[in-house]
Amino acid sequence: MAVMAGIDIGTNTLRLLVARLDGPDKLIELDSDCCITRLGEGLHREGRLLPSAMARTVAVLKEFGEKLSRYELNDLVVVGTSAVREAKNRAEFLGLVKEQAGFAIEVISGMEEARRTFLGVLLGIGVTRSRMVVMDVGGGSTEFIIGEHGIPRQILTTDWGVVALTEKYLTTDPISTIDFDALKAAVEIRLKPVCESLMAEKPFSLIGTAGTITTLAAIDQRLERYAPNRINRYRLKKSSVAGMLEKFLSKNIKNRSLMPSLRKDRADIIVAGTAILMMTMDRLECNEILVSDYGLREGILLDRYLQQYETERESIKTLEEVVKNDAEKPSA
Repeated sequence: MAVMAGIDIGTNTLRLLVARLDGPDKLIELDSDCCITRLGEGLHREGRLLPSAMARTVAVLKEFGEKLSRYELNDLVVVGTSAVREAKNRAEFLGLVKEQAGFAIEVISGMEEARRTFLGVLLGIGVTRSRMVVMDVGGGSTEFIIGEHGIPRQILTTDWGVVALTEKYLTTDPISTIDFDALKAAVEIRLKPVCESLMAEKPFSLIGTAGTITTLAAIDQRLERYAPNRINRYRLKKSSVAGMLEKFLSKNIKNRSLMPSLRKDRADIIVAGTAILMMTMDRLECNEILVSDYGLREGILLDRYLQQYETERESIKTLEEVVKNDAEKPSA
């Protein structure tokens, strides 16, 4: 038994999880928190993290630290993803966090982020009988992880996430047809080669994780409050996604923010995220996506647990190792 804490520092959102792990398949949540600080604000223009965005993020990390002081932890894992790894002033941010919040951040690659996300999704969804494609729509990037029998085999990662797409293309409020068409064209250019590769992997189960997709699952069920047990394993239909996208486009940000289950600080980026999902489902000819409430936050804890107690499990190897080993196996 181990009590562990994990913090996921994302481009849009900070997520905290304190949990007890009684084995590789049993994670019991003790505490959690989530706060949108928009760390990646303006990153696509400047290539740097803005002072205001860093200050917001450090302030929340200090609050997380106060919360963690209540627990006797066996381990703590803090990871930085897209915005942190891409920023020219990454070292400055890492120093600020260490000095003011006391956290040492592990900056992980897109491939490593995908592997740990896959671990978290497996914990929430379980191993499906068919091949899996896990779709992770993030603030700074979008990943697709292909897996079989619970083992990640390949990752297709992109440099487009909902924060940069929103800032670059959706500049009118309500969103104009010209702006939305420009967004769709940009997504289409990046989506086409990814989906062509994925179509070669059919049949597979499409699984979605992270804030955009879980929010859509909550809105589709008209939940007044976010309920993880109602989100996890929810089957979100493409027709529902299309209906929500149409509704979002008909409203300005203020009116979108009044919709049940849609946080005010997500009302601007939900359109870009929904468009990515809708266009992906169209191209992959998928009528539904299975939603996972678990993701990177759970995966970083499970990964640390497995490294400490079950070092021989193939699921904790890097994706580079898994792909390399598969390529070296003799053909039948």
